[in-house]
Amino acid sequence: MYDVDLETTTDGAVYGNAHAAEGYARADDLDGAKVGGAVLMAAGVAFLLSGCTGSSDDKPSGPVKYQGFQEKSSAEGYNSFAGHSDVELGDIDGDGVPDIVVTDRFASTHLHVNQDGTYTDAGSTGSYNSFAGHGDAELGDLDGDGDLDLVVADRFAKVHVLENRDGSYIETGTIAGHNSFSGHADVELGDVDGDGDLDAVVADRFARAHVLENRGGRLVDTGSTDSYNSWAGHADVELADVDGDGDLDAVMTDRFARAHILKNQDGKYVDTGSVGGYNSFAGHSDAELVDLDSDGDIDMVVADRFARVHILENQDGTYIDTGSVGGYNSFAGHSDVEIADIDGDGDPDLIVLDRFAKAHVLKNQDGQFTDAGSVGGYNSFAGKSDLRLTDMDGDGDQDLVITDRFAKAHVLENTNK
Repeated sequence: MYDVDLETTTDGAVYGNAHAAEGYARADDLDGAKVGGAVLMAAGVAFLLSGCTGSSDDKPSGPVKYQGFQEKSSAEGYNSFAGHSDVELGDIDGDGVPDIVVTDRFASTHLHVNQDGTYTDAGSTGSYNSFAGHGDAELGDLDGDGDLDLVVADRFAKVHVLENRDGSYIETGTIAGHNSFSGHADVELGDVDGDGDLDAVVADRFARAHVLENRGGRLVDTGSTDSYNSWAGHADVELADVDGDGDLDAVMTDRFARAHILKNQDGKYVDTGSVGGYNSFAGHSDAELVDLDSDGDIDMVVADRFARVHILENQDGTYIDTGSVGGYNSFAGHSDVEIADIDGDGDPDLIVLDRFAKAHVLKNQDGQFTDAGSVGGYNSFAGKSDLRLTDMDGDGDQDLVITDRFAKAHVLENTNK
């Protein structure tokens, strides 16, 4: 089975199957072959598809209800008013099962400890947005002590490092913000310079990538790439070895859903061209990197603001658009996508989240993705939500966690047999 959402440490130990290829999980292709010796990072191995049907003011009915996921439990919501939410999964307390970390619109992270499938609020950290806005969090072992630390980017693209001390998080440093005005920020973790520890790459609202080198557990800003948003807007960054040379490259998507390929040359990112441009007007976009066709290299999926997913095949390092699927947002809005072998048949399926927090399941049938129905729909009005996949209950399949626009986390058990 292809496992997504694995949080691991610098010694290679796996902690609770959270966020595929986070830290030092192996970058395997989907048939089990190692992909170019790459070490993928958190969001580097996920897919994307999101969407919804219905009007802008009514909760959409969607297609057929997908019976393969059933909601098992939920955790408390933290946005008193609708806003941004983000979810990460990892074993934060070292008991061998994945816990839940939810980031609300004030960039405060809330910890939910997994106790036999019941999620107990274990407190929160920070509150880095003085006004509501965007926040992003990632889990990884920054200091090499065998547990999962936390990195939070606030709406000013300021990065906060929180050390895990026996399951509690203590802020140990910050890196200057790169948004002069509040806006979008995204952070990813991976070994950019090949020295065996986790570095960070931060995308600001101008789609500029800032590389933060890990020096003894402390992140140091070493420079940035070009800016791809002429005006402030959404940006997303992913890390993977796209050219098969054994190091982590970066792919930056701008507000027009255009993906910029940044090759890693001795720890520095060099722009080698772009693909796509699927948003005719500025809006949300997302990219995920994974070996879709099991040929040993990293392909790309780009989601546009209509939750339509464009599949780009890696052909000797060049990305070729081979078509699109979905389109679940009748009006432009948020979308997110993840990948996992949902039905246990050995190939990757797609889960697409639309602006109503409804997850659409697309089954992989000989390389063609077929809509198998949807679950959720937790936003009565359109808004920002997030999803992750991992084995939450230890039964060997991929379960689903969705956060809605009120930062409430919904845990859905995989009932495929």
